[in-house]
Amino acid sequence: MLLDLIKNKYNHLKFRVEEYQKRERKLSFGNKNPDKIFYIISFDYGTQGLFAIVKSTLSHIMYAIDKSWIPVVDLQTCRCQYSQGNENTWELFFEQPCGYKLDDIKDSKNIRKSYNGMYPHGNYDFYVDILDDQIRCEHISEAYKKYIRPQKSVLNYMQQMYEKLFINEKTVGVLCRGTDYLNRKPHNHPRQPEPEIVIKDVRVLLGTNDYNSIFVATEDEEVLNLFKKEFGNKLKYLDQPRVNLDKNQKFISEIKVEGSIRLKMAIDYYTALYILSKCNAVIAGRTAGTLGVVFMSNGFNYSRFYDLGYYD
Repeated sequence: MLLDLIKNKYNHLKFRVEEYQKRERKLSFGNKNPDKIFYIISFDYGTQGLFAIVKSTLSHIMYAIDKSWIPVVDLQTCRCQYSQGNENTWELFFEQPCGYKLDDIKDSKNIRKSYNGMYPHGNYDFYVDILDDQIRCEHISEAYKKYIRPQKSVLNYMQQMYEKLFINEKTVGVLCRGTDYLNRKPHNHPRQPEPEIVIKDVRVLLGTNDYNSIFVATEDEEVLNLFKKEFGNKLKYLDQPRVNLDKNQKFISEIKVEGSIRLKMAIDYYTALYILSKCNAVIAGRTAGTLGVVFMSNGFNYSRFYDLGYYD
């Protein structure tokens, strides 16, 4: 009992020290821009996916804007799975939210360094459950459209792919998570539908006169092959790098691939979400990517976001 008490106190102290080290900090790099306060959003993401990064970054951006601070995203001094040398990884995908880059503020007087975590604090966190809260979802979507903007070459690529695929008002958009997620069942993550269930529900939609083609977004070759077998020439998809996994393998984010290929996969994933957001109908599991689709869209005639609870 005494040993348990000591252990609990040690763990509590360790947590307090870690939280102190992760705290939001006030800094000064010089005397420039004395009339402005810049908020540097910077934290390590490890193997988190692109839209998990976007989701958390957006929460920090909204926090900064509410404070009348200017957010600047720093994925240069911290790391994520898409890091490319000394590049600010954020700028490989997106513009800076308010136009300021790290070099623009390097001698500034008033700096706030963000809390080194996914959300600045509880009032700004959001998860896939907000899909059930229309008012909050619309509020966050408005901020997304204003502050999460693809950089020009990425936007050009997305638009080209969208036009090439001839997506129209009768295309059903489908986001189907890879089999790594289904097999590993990560603790406290939203349960994903089996591909066979998604295929069955898509088939029902195609049985009406409203839809006659499918666009599927997936990073898993096995999932894509299931859709090809079922829908044949009705199926549309990006020609992109994909992976093959079995149930004993790692998450896709943990597979070792060349950095440039991982970056290409992420841009293609972003492009697929962009295309999904242009569809009139969308079917998807609940993921950070699904939130991206909803935030980018102007609404759907039909939507289904599987609410299957969370993995234990």
